[in-house]
Amino acid sequence: MTFSNVAARAAQTTAASRCLTLPSGHSLVTLPDEGQDAFLTKKYDIGAYRDAFASMGLNPTEAWIAATVNYAGSEGWISYSRNNNSYSSAGIGTRTAILGAIEQLEGKGLIDNLPQIPHSPRPKKGTAQSIMRATTKMHEIFRTVVGNNRLPLIRPDPSIILRNRQTKEPMLLLPTTELLEMERKVHACNEAIMSADLPHGAEACMRRIFSGGWDAGGRYYAEGASWQNMKSEARKEITISGEPPVEIDFKAIHPSMLYIMSGLSVPSDCYAVPGWEKERDLVKYGLLILINAKSKKEALGAMQYKMLQGDREKENIRGDAIRIISDIERHHAPISHYFFRDFGITLQNFDSKIADRVLQILLNKGIVALPVHDSFLVARSHGRDLESAMLEAAAQCGFGDLRVEWKWT
Repeated sequence: MTFSNVAARAAQTTAASRCLTLPSGHSLVTLPDEGQDAFLTKKYDIGAYRDAFASMGLNPTEAWIAATVNYAGSEGWISYSRNNNSYSSAGIGTRTAILGAIEQLEGKGLIDNLPQIPHSPRPKKGTAQSIMRATTKMHEIFRTVVGNNRLPLIRPDPSIILRNRQTKEPMLLLPTTELLEMERKVHACNEAIMSADLPHGAEACMRRIFSGGWDAGGRYYAEGASWQNMKSEARKEITISGEPPVEIDFKAIHPSMLYIMSGLSVPSDCYAVPGWEKERDLVKYGLLILINAKSKKEALGAMQYKMLQGDREKENIRGDAIRIISDIERHHAPISHYFFRDFGITLQNFDSKIADRVLQILLNKGIVALPVHDSFLVARSHGRDLESAMLEAAAQCGFGDLRVEWKWT
């Protein structure tokens, strides 16, 4: 596992990912975080409007890409790959067809396109992916063709993916009773989301994605631009069935799980480490790196990489990285036997089971919830129902000492 993968898992709080370049010639990496650009995916069914788009000069491939970009939400940017390997299993068409359509959309003045060319400057700070966004001309076309109607979402098929952890390719799945039950639950969640009248840019169907086995990963991931890749502040502005939302999360879920698994009380603040009070966010990042790394060397590389993105003096970075990793390890000695064991993917599996139960508890009450992995959004009138469901689900999964926190009301 490269520094990239460790950093990515440590930062993984959203479904989407942004690519960054490591120093010293290392490969491209993914660092998911909220507020990043959603990746291109075939999200909307444009079938009913195909002739109308054709009359505007858009072929079917151009039309569905245009729909995805047009309804990309407040951030507006959609990222896409120029690497042929990215298209083998993406289910959106060939590299030639997609890049050709994007070039046509740019030529027609419908998108701002910032392609990432090898060894060129990054198209936008914080990403090495190619990105595009709709122009005013595109928005005008959609107002003419679609008007105030809503394009139907495409239901993901398959809704459950088990990826080979090395190649990232989907594995062939037999239709077992357990798999069919998981698919039924995802389908029920998607039907509820489609009935919740979410605004464009927030609405999306979901899949569950496992990594290497049924005991690794398994989180719910929204397709394309959605509430998951919105910044926290932007999520406050969406509505669920006409109501403003509330968001509640599990406090420090992965470190807390490790304390519970060790039979210990969970600290009041897992990210309060003596000597680093002014850099709490860096401590949080560092602790998650220790949980996700395969070795201390790998953790050190990931932490140095993280620090290089900040405003630290380069000559101080290695020493600071060594010091913060040692301080975190010493402070959390009671759970240090889980560090440097690539344990994060297992903890994701645990939190995905909790999330699955939260969603089902609420669906049984007719309540739509939007998961952001370790937090959830519901309509404001259902905030107490959500809090109760989260505590109940955590207890059912053996993590009854997890604490929840209202991010905002």
